[in-house]
Amino acid sequence: MAIRKVLADDVFEAHVFPGMQLELVREGVINTTIAVTAYFDGASHVLGYIPKGMLDRIEGLMEHDDKIVVSVEKPSCNRLKNAFWICIDELPDLPKFALDQMSRG
Repeated sequence: MAIRKVLADDVFEAHVFPGMQLELVREGVINTTIAVTAYFDGASHVLGYIPKGMLDRIEGLMEHDDKIVVSVEKPSCNRLKNAFWICIDELPDLPKFALDQMSRG
């Protein structure tokens, strides 16, 4: 998913890299937005916001935040000048995965 950058380019280029783990943070009560944040320099920084057209879908995913991981796919986007790509992956069911590995022995 393409996300519009809100950080200065020099800060973004110095701190954001492919595979970097991100966090989705709900902001607001009435006018809800979802910020895409990263932790660096001892603090959490907003990198961008989920596009309005995807808010409902991402809010649904956030209900299962213990089962997803959000990361930087590409820190730049050829098609959209001030954007970067994120990836949202489902985490494996670790207890089941451990049992499957043990049974293969």
